Amino acid sequence: MKIHLFMLAILSFFILRTNGFAQEFPDTSLVRPGEVVFVSSFEQQVFAELLENNQPSWFDIFICNDSLVTQAKANEYVKVIKEIAGRFKTDYYLQMNEKKKIQKIYAAIHEEMLGKYTPLVPFSSIFTSKEYHCVSSSMLYALVFDELNIPYQIRTIPGHVYLVAYPSSSYIVVETTDPLHGTLIFDQTFKAKYIEYLRDSKLISKEEYYHSSLDSLFNVHFYKSNVIDQKGLASIQYINQFYSSFEDLHYRDALENQKKAWLLNPDTTNTYLLLLSLLTDYSQLDKAKPECARQLGVLTRFAGKGMNSDEVIGEFAQITQKQLLYEGDTELYDSSYQIVISNISDTSLNNEITFLYNYERGRILCSNLEFENAIPYTLIAYKLKPRNIDAKNNFILALTRSLETKSPEEQFYLVNRIADEVPVLLEDNLFAQLRLSMYLMMMDNSFYEKDAIMGEEYRKQFETFYPQRNSKFLYMEKEISRAYGTASSYYFRLGRNDKTRAILEKGLEYAPNDYNLKNRLNAVK
Repeated sequence: MKIHLFMLAILSFFILRTNGFAQEFPDTSLVRPGEVVFVSSFEQQVFAELLENNQPSWFDIFICNDSLVTQAKANEYVKVIKEIAGRFKTDYYLQMNEKKKIQKIYAAIHEEMLGKYTPLVPFSSIFTSKEYHCVSSSMLYALVFDELNIPYQIRTIPGHVYLVAYPSSSYIVVETTDPLHGTLIFDQTFKAKYIEYLRDSKLISKEEYYHSSLDSLFNVHFYKSNVIDQKGLASIQYINQFYSSFEDLHYRDALENQKKAWLLNPDTTNTYLLLLSLLTDYSQLDKAKPECARQLGVLTRFAGKGMNSDEVIGEFAQITQKQLLYEGDTELYDSSYQIVISNISDTSLNNEITFLYNYERGRILCSNLEFENAIPYTLIAYKLKPRNIDAKNNFILALTRSLETKSPEEQFYLVNRIADEVPVLLEDNLFAQLRLSMYLMMMDNSFYEKDAIMGEEYRKQFETFYPQRNSKFLYMEKEISRAYGTASSYYFRLGRNDKTRAILEKGLEYAPNDYNLKNRLNAVK
């Protein structure tokens, strides 16, 4: 499965256009407990609380992605937030109008805590080196606003995150990465620059730009910028780490970051990025290793969500080729099958993978002359695809060859058990004749052992299942000749010529050209 890296560039745009869209297929089964690698016990604890619906603090969610941060260190950093927010809880600030209050808070925080704009650094860098970017500084202002009970929105536009304070009244934009003009009230200049940005980025067409007023364009596009919550903001931080690792070709690290981004915000964009990271990581794996099956198992959860069934089947076929046919490692292959199948919820895909597994396992066992061991596999394959000629032939071969080593009673029991288990088999000429031949065999043995009661019972059952001759059932004529011949001999020795003739005549109804039965009947007449 080839991964085209240009997809990353496309998705880097796509993510910012869809981040706040309706969640088309959030599916909590895509990432399961125990499948995520955490950078620290602190991060693991935070996510455990999230997954148990116990809301951890937003601060902990924002900062836990740094492997050097512990709960104790996080608590120290929280005190810094509380201290700076506490300065604005006085009557002096509480009485300020909304615009002036936000400007004061913004200036103080930017002066004291934000020193250097550095892309992709973790939120903790604000406290250790005063490095920040739009995501981490938005986190900082959001936490301060929470302390001060200032209402706000977190918004995203292509390539950027920012806050809006007092969204229902003053609607003050807090541009967290602009220390000189950090708070904005919408004037015509701002609106014009925003629309020009959309035009230059080709997010609006030239026709729309030239044929619509500035205010109407601004209202349509800016007010539809995506609003996200705190978990969405934390998710973007992990997405940034995903991009960084991906670009450095550290695909497993990228995958682990994207898993956490998805757990925080399982929207359409994060689902596609999760699939991208899984596919890329999977493409690096050796098909002979158990890890390959584990990753394919996860990928099967995306059936209908970016993966189609044929792709999954094709990948499992490659695992089959490598592990079973090339390496001959049945234990590994069995384990791989169980891992993959445990992840599949789609019935049709489940059946396809199950068929492929059982067909190949049974076929190899037949090739190795292990016919009895092959029966369970070939039977399952046949039950799944009764019209598949190869599946049917493998099963019939395994069954008939394994019967050679069994007693008549064991043969009779096995064939009838399978007939009861898979009634559709009786529609197959070969199996139908095989089953009827079991009754003839038991009839022959019973009369040979002078057990006429059981012999007649088996004859009755045979004639019930086979009331008249079928010209296609040619393989049974020798068994018919032998069984009815043995029964006639039994009654002939008892001097019951009428019974002898009746049995021979019945046998000739099934095998009208049988020389043995004709001679016997002529001798009795």
